[in-house]
Amino acid sequence: MILTGGYVTVPVAIAAWILRIPMIIFEPNVIPGRVNSWLSIIAKKSCLGFEEARVRMKNKKNTVITGIPVRRHFLRDSFTHQIAANFKEKKVVLVLGGSLGAKSINDHMRRLYPVLCQDSEFKFIHLMGPKAFELNFGAVPLEIYRNADGEPCVYFLPYSEQMDRLYELSTCVICRAGAATISELIHFRKRALLIPYPFSKDNHQQINAEIAVQKNLGAVLSDDAFVACDAKQLIEILAGLSLPVVWQDEQNPAEKILKQV
Repeated sequence: MILTGGYVTVPVAIAAWILRIPMIIFEPNVIPGRVNSWLSIIAKKSCLGFEEARVRMKNKKNTVITGIPVRRHFLRDSFTHQIAANFKEKKVVLVLGGSLGAKSINDHMRRLYPVLCQDSEFKFIHLMGPKAFELNFGAVPLEIYRNADGEPCVYFLPYSEQMDRLYELSTCVICRAGAATISELIHFRKRALLIPYPFSKDNHQQINAEIAVQKNLGAVLSDDAFVACDAKQLIEILAGLSLPVVWQDEQNPAEKILKQV
C-alpha cells in the first residue's frame, strides 16, 4: 500500500498496520507532512522527493530518495500547435501558478507585458487558471496579446492538457514552488523563477524553492519582491535563467518507488 499523507490517511494506515499490510510512504516536499513523518515509524519504506526531508522524518533509517514522479502521457489540445508555429525558434517563458492559477503572478505579469513585449526578445505562454481566465476574458478558449508590430507576444490560456509540449517549447518558467511543479521542472530540465505561495503550510514552498535554487534549478523571489519587480529587473532574471546548464541524468522516480514495494 502506498500512502501520500494527510489526516485522512491515518485510519487507513492503522487498519493496514493491524492487518499487517506493508506500507510505503511517499513524501514529495522538503518539509514532510506531520502524518507522513509519524507514519514512517510503522512504514516499510518512506520514499522522499528531496534528500533534505530525511532529517524531519521520525524514522530516518527506512527512507529512500526517489525524486517525484511525473506522468508520461498528456492529453492533446487544439492550441499548442498554433503556439509552437508562432513561437518557433523564440525564447519562450512559460508562466503558471498551479492548476488554479496565482492571482499575484497573473496580475503583475499583465501589468508588465506591454513593456516586456516591446523591450525584450521573450515571448510568453501564460496559464492563468480557469476562474481567472474567465473573469478576465470571458468564455473564449484563448486570448492573444500582440506587440506594437501586431505579432503574437503572449498567449493566455485557462490551463493546458498538453503541459509536456509547453515545457518543451519554453526556455524558462515563472511559477510557484509546489512539489509537483518542481518535479516537472526537473523532469523537463527547465530552470525557473520560483515565487513561493506565501501561505503554504509550514512555509513548505519557500523551503522547496530554496533547495531547488541550491540544485541550480533557478532563482527565487518572495511574492512581495516579485510584485515589486519591474520589467527591466525581470528581463535580467529571465536572461540569466535562459543560459545553458548541464543536467545530470537520473533514474525515473516512479521506478525507484516501485522497487520499494
